[in-house]
Amino acid sequence: MYSLLLLCGGLARVTTVLFGFGGGFVVVPLLYTLLISAHGPDSGIGQAAMHIAVATSTALSAHMCIRTLPITLDDSNAS
Repeated sequence: MYSLLLLCGGLARVTTVLFGFGGGFVVVPLLYTLLISAHGPDSGIGQAAMHIAVATSTALSAHMCIRTLPITLDDSNAS
């Protein structure tokens, strides 16, 4: 399972760099599928799997925005 997560994370990174999308496009369906297969569709986690997948992707996007903000601000002052 971890190798599948690593592979899809790499795919998300490549599509983000090349095409400008990838995080939500690749990660959300992957997380949803993994949560449903690991916990079953009738469990509490299975019923909230889409919410968990979208929230995880959003949290990762917010983290990356906050992390790269100082770099972006520093580059804009260099011009």
